[in-house]
Amino acid sequence: MSFFKLRKNKRNLNPETQWSISIKEDIISLKDSNQNITCCPILEIYKIIIETNDQGPFIPDVWWKLISKTNQLIFPQGCLGEEELLINIQNLPHFDLKKYYQAMRCTSNNEFICWTKR
Repeated sequence: MSFFKLRKNKRNLNPETQWSISIKEDIISLKDSNQNITCCPILEIYKIIIETNDQGPFIPDVWWKLISKTNQLIFPQGCLGEEELLINIQNLPHFDLKKYYQAMRCTSNNEFICWTKR
């Protein structure tokens, strides 16, 4: 089997890695699986939600929603850059780690509000 075929097959096993999120100069940038880029200043985000579904492992079953008045950044758990984002948002005042842990254990269709700007 060719290296390129092996690499392509591994990518298909993890569709979440076709998404990426980054933070630079207090701006969050999301590149989705179609290579569309959406940006949002961190200060404009007023709610962070984790939505779960019962479709895993066949499709991504945990989705982040960062909501501002003008944008919604929606991306799957496991996307590139998620760890850096998680480190930053866990430091927000009143980020609800209990809701985060509940979402990570959830295997049904549900929504967990982890943070709301006060």
